[in-house]
Amino acid sequence: MVSIAAVSFIMILYRPAEDFIIPGALLFGLGAGFLLNRRYVHFESAVNADFKQTVKYRIMAVRFLLGITVTALLYLVFRKIIPIVQGTSLFLIVYFIQYVLIGKWVSAGAPWLFCLLHLAFKPKEENPAMSDDSVSGSNGQQAG
Repeated sequence: MVSIAAVSFIMILYRPAEDFIIPGALLFGLGAGFLLNRRYVHFESAVNADFKQTVKYRIMAVRFLLGITVTALLYLVFRKIIPIVQGTSLFLIVYFIQYVLIGKWVSAGAPWLFCLLHLAFKPKEENPAMSDDSVSGSNGQQAG
C-alpha cells in the first residue's frame, strides 16, 4: 500500500494539475481506505447464503443506492466549495482532498456503513486463545 501512496504522490508532484490530481488522489484514498477496511471493518461483499435470491438482490440494490448517493453528495458538496477557492493556493489541495475522501468512502466508509446497517456481515473471527494448537483438555492447560 505504501507503493500506491508513493505512486500517487509522484503523479501529483510530476504534474500538479487537475487532470493528474484526480487519479493520484483516488489511488491514495482507495489505498488508505483498503487498509482501514482490512484492519477495522472486515467487510465481506457476499450476501448471507441463508437469504433467498430476491432478498440478496434487494440488499445489493440498497447497498448500491446508499453508496452512490453518498458519493454523489461528497462530490456535490465539494463542487460548492471549489469555486470559492478557485484561483487561490488552496484550490489544488481542496481538489485533492475531495478525491481522497471519495476514494476512502468507496473503499472503507461504505463497507463500514453496510456492516453497521446489517447489509453485510463480518466473517466470524477465530478466537486465537481457543485454537487447537495452544489449548488441550477442558482445564485450559497447555499440553506438555
